[in-house]
Amino acid sequence: MSLTAPRARRRVGALVAALALSALLTACADDVVCPIDTSPDVQPFISARVVEANGARGDTTWVEVRAAADSLPTLLFVSINDRQINDVAVDGFELVVSLEEGVVLWQPGSPCSLKVTTNYGFASSSEPVPSGFAVSAPETILLGDPLALSWTAANGADYYVVRGTLEGDGIGDEITATVRDTAVTIDAGAIPFTGFVRGHVEAVAGPFPEIGSGGNIGGAGRGFFTVAYNDPASVFEVAVADTGRR
Repeated sequence: MSLTAPRARRRVGALVAALALSALLTACADDVVCPIDTSPDVQPFISARVVEANGARGDTTWVEVRAAADSLPTLLFVSINDRQINDVAVDGFELVVSLEEGVVLWQPGSPCSLKVTTNYGFASSSEPVPSGFAVSAPETILLGDPLALSWTAANGADYYVVRGTLEGDGIGDEITATVRDTAVTIDAGAIPFTGFVRGHVEAVAGPFPEIGSGGNIGGAGRGFFTVAYNDPASVFEVAVADTGRR
């Protein structure tokens, strides 16, 4: 199963605001010194995610970085390993930059160094790209049974995300789970009809997504930076068969 990266839902703001933002970004790109708000109590929230997928049908690098504050940031510069990401959009009270390319830009084991500049200052973080790993899954389960998945540990990973779809009778139900362990059991209630469960597991470096979790972005900003990896060995397909009971 090839990765389909989630796309940002962009609610573009007023035309005047967008034109003003574009003009400011262009000016900053021309080496004009941009204003920095040095107020000590202003800490924009930054959410940054990198997904590297080495898929059987092709490779993908997907990046999304969001910066939010009580007042919409007036600029957002983002680079990862000194590669500038320039596609900036307005989404409500956030600025968003995104990147999608048909190649794995940062290989397993390499660091991903994030640098973010807003009008509030400079923030940064770094996480490694996790290594490859192998998923084990049964070929078939019976309807009404849970689904047990396990996998080898990935170097550099802090947790794992299971992403799957139950497909059958022309419909599909999403199945997801986020765990620190190298195994998970999907409840039978999440598999309500026969068909096939197809999906993959992502190894993720970064803070575990839970209430109270501390962020890993420092400097003039707070928030979370994660780096995920999956490849053909992390893919699974399980048939869900009828029990034959009537």
